[in-house]
Amino acid sequence: MSSSQGSAGRKGRTVSLVTLAGDFFLSGMSVYVLGELHSRPWLPGAALAVSAGMSGAGATVALRATRGLRRTTAIALGAWLYVAWCGACLVALTVPPGWRPAELLAATVVMGTAGLLLQRANALAEAVAPTAVRGRYLAAFQYAFTVAGVIAPALVALYSVAVWLPWLLVGACAAMSAVVMRWLAPRLPDTAMGGKGSYAEAARPGSAAGPSAQV
Repeated sequence: MSSSQGSAGRKGRTVSLVTLAGDFFLSGMSVYVLGELHSRPWLPGAALAVSAGMSGAGATVALRATRGLRRTTAIALGAWLYVAWCGACLVALTVPPGWRPAELLAATVVMGTAGLLLQRANALAEAVAPTAVRGRYLAAFQYAFTVAGVIAPALVALYSVAVWLPWLLVGACAAMSAVVMRWLAPRLPDTAMGGKGSYAEAARPGSAAGPSAQV
């Protein structure tokens, strides 16, 4: 295996770690809000609406705002925001019940911002994919998201052990992915890093990575 392919494989595993937080939000936020915090019944739906709204309306804004950052930097920043989200959600246990909805919705904005920053992962995956096996590599990259989606519901079950345990694990995975991404950065080709001047309005026709492929 070449060094570029080895780095690509490590990147796929890193993506699994960082995207776990987003999948945990979808799988476990309702359980946490209603089952552990006993908060307002409308709050999980409102949090999902905020997240979906940010994802739909903020994608282009986020790409423009981070076009001066290297792709690995943007991904690492998103990972640290996921860590902050985990901490904010855990702190909700100590927040007076009347203030919890506002605190958790603010935390959801942090989580949504992290997800927007992670769009850069698609572009990085395409940029480092070996030409000879590009299709196979990008398919394997997508499995990183599948792995996170399988693990997230299992973490939700850990609420039965301790309410803080799932948040600790998800936050630790996000922090680990941020550290690994910064470690990977100097080992990836400069041409794959993006950064200032690399922004494009749309992906190349037929790009497998979608509209953020050149960012």
